Amino acid sequence: MSKKPAVSNLEEHFLLQVPDHIAARLQALIQQQAENAPGDVAVTFDEGGPDKPQSATLRVDGTDLPARLCKLPTIVETHKSLDGETYYKTGQVGQMLVCDTDEAALPTEVELPNGLA
Repeated sequence: MSKKPAVSNLEEHFLLQVPDHIAARLQALIQQQAENAPGDVAVTFDEGGPDKPQSATLRVDGTDLPARLCKLPTIVETHKSLDGETYYKTGQVGQMLVCDTDEAALPTEVELPNGLA
């Protein structure tokens, strides 16, 4: 008799850190998506190793940015509210996808030392 794995109702979350000019473009694409216009945003993850962060590529409107998925030093909970008064937990954030136009500026550690501020 085999047991089914426990199903979690929590969503998988990670933070996205991008340069300012890319953030502005992402906001515009999100607004267009709300108006049913297609947007060109995709993340492709590469194979990672145990001693280095997982590499990725963020594509925003035809521009490819190198990225690395790093662990945060602590897990942060995310909450959602439908009425602005009652909040419920929807997920946990334990990773950050750091993107930059210069691959040399990306972190090389598996875990980010500073966390969130």
